[in-house]
Amino acid sequence: PPAAPRLNLTLSALTSLHSMPPRPHRGTGRKVVYAEGTFDLFHAGHVEALREARALGDFLLVGVLSDDHSRALCGESRPILTLTERVLGVAGCRYVDDVVIDSPWDLSADALSAMDVDVVAALRVDLDSPRACALAD
Repeated sequence: PPAAPRLNLTLSALTSLHSMPPRPHRGTGRKVVYAEGTFDLFHAGHVEALREARALGDFLLVGVLSDDHSRALCGESRPILTLTERVLGVAGCRYVDDVVIDSPWDLSADALSAMDVDVVAALRVDLDSPRACALAD
């Protein structure tokens, strides 16, 4: 039998445990955009990419990859910041509505459906480009 979709902890769910109002997106009719990455040493390029992703819909849900996945993607010397630090950097971005903590490396249709995602924004990672963290063309 197929494995059940993995449900992820989001920052709004975590903060709701501590009496902070979450920013819900389910059942609101808003177009949900999902983007993911390592977001190590959060910088202006990340902000621009997330601004472009947010323009694709009404609600931007951003997945931050685990330390292990970040190492696999970027090399053994990464990430420099911890998962918690990277999540807080992304969560502080004005274009981000919610953050998936330790997002799944491989997104299945079931995972996207469980998160009510309408659009997946693929971020480009090209460190030789001045737009290193832009949306993929």
